[in-house]
Amino acid sequence: MMEPEWIIDSHVHLDRVLEGAPSRIPWMMERRVIPVSWAFCEGANSLPGVLGYLEAHARLIHGLRNRGLAAYYVLGIHPRCIPPDALPNEATDRFLRKTFKDFFRDPYCLGVGEIGLETLSDREEDIFRRQLSAVLSFPHKTLCVHTPRNNKAKVTRRITEILGETSLDPSRIVVDHITPETLSLVISTDFRIGVTLSPVKCSAQDVADMLEQYPEVISRLMANTDSNREFYEDEVGLLRHSDLLSDTEKRRVGFENASRFFGIWADAS
Repeated sequence: MMEPEWIIDSHVHLDRVLEGAPSRIPWMMERRVIPVSWAFCEGANSLPGVLGYLEAHARLIHGLRNRGLAAYYVLGIHPRCIPPDALPNEATDRFLRKTFKDFFRDPYCLGVGEIGLETLSDREEDIFRRQLSAVLSFPHKTLCVHTPRNNKAKVTRRITEILGETSLDPSRIVVDHITPETLSLVISTDFRIGVTLSPVKCSAQDVADMLEQYPEVISRLMANTDSNREFYEDEVGLLRHSDLLSDTEKRRVGFENASRFFGIWADAS
């Protein structure tokens, strides 16, 4: 069994990892894990507060890179973190356009995320659409989309409908937290498929079953852990210590697909 030389954890929250499990930073370095940290601005009660969080998150990524961790990040407003002053108006649009433009000057900022829907509220959908609109001017950037645990199939279906109404390149979008229950909703699309390996989301067997049932997703499926204050080793476990996937499947879901999607390579990390 050949181990993947590098692994990309395509969705993690490094600010929260540092809060709850700081020893995992050297752990990732030792195991050649390249993490992509998604924004989750919990507790930011205003758009200026969101900006402050995003600036701190970017500084944290640069600090971790200085320590030797090949980290990257994306930015956005999670549906559970929408501040009260993010209203359906031009001021919100200006904030999003300027924020995205400013951060996209950073070569380690790979796109927008974590955005999406949680409860299907009108407010969530409005902010989701506004973030989609704001990123239209940056077609080379990626879009990283959250799907929730509850009412998962219905919300995922609505997310794919909204994404389909835009002119965004579907190959630049990853719809994350896909499970065996929702895989059929994205099979006929060109979206990348994010699968979160953890005790509370998908298991290694789930990934193997998905690839057995739909072998064509091998070119689109990207593994991650969504680690935060509680860190999960499940992706490394599947890719380095399991016989459930072939060596080719491990390379594709653990590194190559995410590498192509984000435009990051181990020799340039």
